[in-house]
Order: sequence, then structure tokens, then C-alpha cells
Amino acid sequence: MHIPDGFLDISICIITYLVVIIFWALALRKMKKVLSEKHIPLMATLTAMFFAAQMMTFAVSFFLVLWLLPETGPRVAKVDAASRRV
Repeated sequence: MHIPDGFLDISICIITYLVVIIFWALALRKMKKVLSEKHIPLMATLTAMFFAAQMMTFAVSFFLVLWLLPETGPRVAKVDAASRRV
């Protein structure tokens, strides 16, 4: 889900950015303690695999397409018969 530009007040944006920066700093500190250099190729491979899997679609019928890894629950898209694109 995306929020339109200008929808949130600037004070809300500043507060959430500060909270995110704190959590990023904590996560990076823990990541440096737990992960080693040998984990980097594995993380990159898994990231690429899940990114590619999210793009996979399966045509169930002429007007119905299902995604392999939907964002929230089963996701179905109706296909335009003229263009045959989602």
C-alpha cells in the first residue's frame, strides 16, 4: 500500500523517520554481531530468488491470473481480454 503525497503531516513524517532511524541502527548493530562475510552471498541469492518468485504469475483461465507469492492473502487479477496483460 502506498500513501499519496501530501497525505501525512510533516510532524508525523519526522517522528516516524526518527523511529525508523533508531530501529535501523539497532538492527545494523545486531547484524554486525550475528552475521559474517560468508552469509552475504546467501542473503543476496535468497533476496533475488524471492524477488523473482513474486513476479511469477499463473494463468488459471482466460480472465484469471494468480501470483505465486501474493502480498496479503490470495491475490487474483482480472486480465483485459484485448491486451492479455495484468
